Amino acid sequence: MHVATKALMAVLGVVLMGAQSEPVTIKVVLAPVVWDSNANHTIVDADCDREIHLTNPGKVTVTVPANLPSICYVAFEQDGGQITVVPASGVTPVSAFKWTHSYGLGSIIVITAFIGQNGKPMFNLVGQGAP
Repeated sequence: MHVATKALMAVLGVVLMGAQSEPVTIKVVLAPVVWDSNANHTIVDADCDREIHLTNPGKVTVTVPANLPSICYVAFEQDGGQITVVPASGVTPVSAFKWTHSYGLGSIIVITAFIGQNGKPMFNLVGQGAP
C-alpha cells in the first residue's frame, strides 16, 4: 500500500495492520486548525495537510484548483452549512462513490488532490460524504 494512502487512512481513523498482523501506528500531524466563515473556499498550497473548519451557516462551496502541488491532503469539517466540492476547469473528480458533498453537521471529508498518470490534475473525496 502506498505510504500516502496509509497516511490518509490514519487521518480517517482506520486501524492499519502490518504484514505480520501487528498493529502499525502512523502519526499524522496536520498543520494548525483553520476556521473559515466564508461561503466559498478555494484550496491553496497553504491548505495542504491542514484541517479546515467551515463555519458559514449557509451552504459552502469548496473549489479544487488545477495548480496544487503533486499531492495535497485537506480535511474539512462541516461546522455550518453543507459543504459542496467542485472541480475548477481542467480538474477531474475520481470519487468511487461520486460524493460531492459533506454528509451533515460535524462530518469530516478529506480531499486528496493529485496529478494523475495522464499528467492531469484530479481529486478524490473520502470520509463522511454524500452524493
